[in-house]
Amino acid sequence: MGAGGSGGGGGSTSDGAGSLPTASGVTCLCWNTSPFDDPCLLVGCASGALYVWSVSKPSRKWVKLLRLGGHTGRVHDVAWAPNVGRSYDLCASGGQDGRAVLWRLTSLAIGADGDAASSDGGAGSVSSRTRLPGTE
Repeated sequence: MGAGGSGGGGGSTSDGAGSLPTASGVTCLCWNTSPFDDPCLLVGCASGALYVWSVSKPSRKWVKLLRLGGHTGRVHDVAWAPNVGRSYDLCASGGQDGRAVLWRLTSLAIGADGDAASSDGGAGSVSSRTRLPGTE
């Protein structure tokens, strides 16, 4: 699976093994390791944006589910804690801006046609975002 490689990006999705298109270079990524969910990636970018991607089963192409803001500089690291025993996933990100952010994600899904459900490319929701104390 290519995500543009370390520090790369900007490719286009051509098949299930293609690269993920991003507006800026990919700086880090993390798989959702839950055996009960569709394959998902949390991708951190040099722009400070984070994206949640998943593979559409009908088309076998990567689909952007969510765009998360929260950092004003490069994202250095991301982590994903699957929803085992909870009704939501927890994701964390740390950035060049000195902030650590926790994301509580719910409703990650791809529509039956294989596309993200909403017009902005988002098919999931964020129920909360928390900046950890001391990282303001």
